[in-house]
Amino acid sequence: MWSPRWSPDGKYLIAIGGPDVNAKLMLFSFANNEWIELASGSFGWPCWSPDGEFVYAMDADSVVRIAIASHKKEQIASLRGVRITTYFLDRLDAGWLGLTPDERPLTTRDTGIEELYAFDLDYK
Repeated sequence: MWSPRWSPDGKYLIAIGGPDVNAKLMLFSFANNEWIELASGSFGWPCWSPDGEFVYAMDADSVVRIAIASHKKEQIASLRGVRITTYFLDRLDAGWLGLTPDERPLTTRDTGIEELYAFDLDYK
């Protein structure tokens, strides 16, 4: 497993793992001292919501959010056709994902120059 992230309340740890390098998002509970599969997909750049109720991640060409309580994964944005980049991994065509303080997804986009974009989402 790799790319671990502590939950804001310190109760959990998420990490990417599985037989394929980024096939599963795993959740470690410190209360139960065990790993469980939170979701399967093709994950990168997991990050916690400020309240610790969700994990956001890139999943192939989408931004998804996974509920910790129900393990429900929902697509919140499509990145299909968007050229994303990041400093270290840009040669691997891997992007970067983070959240703004008000929980909006933030990523980098390759436009030939360095710029920063934020998504404005309408939740349904």
